Amino acid sequence: RRRPVERARVQARRDSRPRLEQLETRLLLTTFTVDSVDDESDKAPGDNVCATDAGVCTLRAAIQEANAVPGKDTIKFTVASIKPSSKLPNIRDSVIIDGHQGAGRTELDGSNAGPDVDGFFFLATAAGSEVKGMVINQFGDNAIVLYGGNHLIEDNYLGTDVTGTAQLLGGAEMCMP
Repeated sequence: RRRPVERARVQARRDSRPRLEQLETRLLLTTFTVDSVDDESDKAPGDNVCATDAGVCTLRAAIQEANAVPGKDTIKFTVASIKPSSKLPNIRDSVIIDGHQGAGRTELDGSNAGPDVDGFFFLATAAGSEVKGMVINQFGDNAIVLYGGNHLIEDNYLGTDVTGTAQLLGGAEMCMP
């Protein structure tokens, strides 16, 4: 039989055990780094890994992952120029597209994408997106189309070469319908 003091100690030990509390759901923002000039799709959109069947991250795959993963993700680049072979996916979720690379910018060249194709097309659900440090040229239609609001478009060259001094045909406009 336990003495009253000993029972109090046992009860105190039980009360001092750590208790687990449920935490709120948190979104982890992801950075997808485009490391290939290829134009293949992501092999498993929504797995939070930008990778084609070849194991590289293309711009198309990065957009697909950013669309599939909730939260404002970032797309960065280690390649200087990308030439998509067809229309890129519409951007459906807020994203930061940051083409800055040291002192330079990343070029998105639409000369192989086909006629009447826009560069980046942001749906209203992608409000609050950002595009910076990009050179967008030679698309059959607009360089950037923005639906929704509160976008930040800064430090880009639209419709020029990478130096920003020579005009190129196509993709020189930004459209906000």
